[in-house]
Amino acid sequence: MKFSLTYDNPHDVDEWNNLCLQCDNFVQTTHNDRAQVYYKQQPIYFQLMDDSGILVAGSKFYLTQNRKKFLKHLNKDLLQFGELIFQEEKNLGSYKQALLTHLLEFLKKEKVVTYVCANFYGNPDLLLKLGQKPSKQSAFNIARVKLKEVDLLPSFNRNTRRNIKKAEESNLRTTYSQNDIEHFLPFLHEIYEQQGNLAGCPNLDYVREMHKNTPEQVALTYCYDHQKLLSAVLCMNFGVSSYSVFGGTLKNELGSGQFMYYSLMQKLKQEGFDYYYFGQIAKEGDKENEKFSTGISTFKRGFSCEEIHAEKCIYILKPLHQSLWNLLVKIFVR
Repeated sequence: MKFSLTYDNPHDVDEWNNLCLQCDNFVQTTHNDRAQVYYKQQPIYFQLMDDSGILVAGSKFYLTQNRKKFLKHLNKDLLQFGELIFQEEKNLGSYKQALLTHLLEFLKKEKVVTYVCANFYGNPDLLLKLGQKPSKQSAFNIARVKLKEVDLLPSFNRNTRRNIKKAEESNLRTTYSQNDIEHFLPFLHEIYEQQGNLAGCPNLDYVREMHKNTPEQVALTYCYDHQKLLSAVLCMNFGVSSYSVFGGTLKNELGSGQFMYYSLMQKLKQEGFDYYYFGQIAKEGDKENEKFSTGISTFKRGFSCEEIHAEKCIYILKPLHQSLWNLLVKIFVR
């Protein structure tokens, strides 16, 4: 096998994305790379090719570093988000070993301070973990709703069905769009403002940039009570899966959130999608964030979603560099 490392883009974008499609792996595609650069995350592609030059495996990483020459060595971070992609399962062991060998060389050569890897699709074995024990390790779940060969409404819990019925009786309506991002952005801001959590609101310029660079994947869904917008969600569609990215609901007693997602899932099902990814969900018994564990997660569980195991491993490779960086941040933030 031949190895190639490229910055910003893989050698062949279409070939890379087609292998991601084969693996049903959206988070490793190139589609959102330009938006991630907004956060100064540079995509780096590790690619394995056979003797004919055909891509057989690979993994994308994001490199984050300060642009100032001295500071960049104190906070240089590398992230693998999402499982590696591959052509043949029988060769997975050799693919993984080859990629890991080149990763170790890269970490050393680039003097990376922190390496993080996190899976998304329930297979942490497809992460490129280092041989040493992680400095920190955490587990979380991803919520996924099966759309194919499932009668959706009867599978939901009683409270969710009740809210959907209430919304139908109130004549709520849903609309779908790809283009009116400028309608979505102020509503997203309004949701977080109502919650008293503007600090947690996604950067609207980033959301706009993501929409701009992925127009074919983005899908917007809105739920109205007459002319009043109550709920909205921005999703990314890829292959047989749709992914919830940003969205929310203004306080109301009409069940607009449940109704909007049910309508969206029905639409996706009719269009031939197999899965709807609802994003992160709290693990059972998680009490650290009550709003997330008893609010958002309870809402998602109402749709009888699968809970896919995910984990994050953090390797602090240069503790002194990180400690010095943390000290500088404290000094200059004051």
